[in-house]
Amino acid sequence: MTIVSSYVVKYDDENDIVNFTNVANDAQVARTTVYEYFEILKDTLILRELPAWRKSIKRKPLASSKFYFFDVGVTAALQEREFRSGTPEFGEAFETYIMHELTCYRDYVPGEPLSYWRSTSGFEVDFIVGDHTAIEVKARKMSRHPT
Repeated sequence: MTIVSSYVVKYDDENDIVNFTNVANDAQVARTTVYEYFEILKDTLILRELPAWRKSIKRKPLASSKFYFFDVGVTAALQEREFRSGTPEFGEAFETYIMHELTCYRDYVPGEPLSYWRSTSGFEVDFIVGDHTAIEVKARKMSRHPT
């Protein structure tokens, strides 16, 4: 699993879209090898795949999936990072937590696919539940008093 652990260590944003060709080039292996490793990780529930939502009419969406590791602590240990409030790492960890919660919801409510949407120009919605609910995840402190 050196390919995957080196991927986790090298790429800071664990929730980003995986470019199998770039990972293969970095690891000096065939693209199919990297893809097969990711398939093994999905089969063993170490990795979860979030497919792209493709029903957009106005904007051309990206078609690549995003991947989430089952445990952000493992990712943090491999990357030697800490998840402190207010840091980008904390936001990534929070997004992963929401992904796991939405996956549990999807498992209890059949027929509700889970996906994400990102345009070629970079606009993104973190999660889409079915075809009816879009969820954008932000991790920041809430003020105690509304303004």
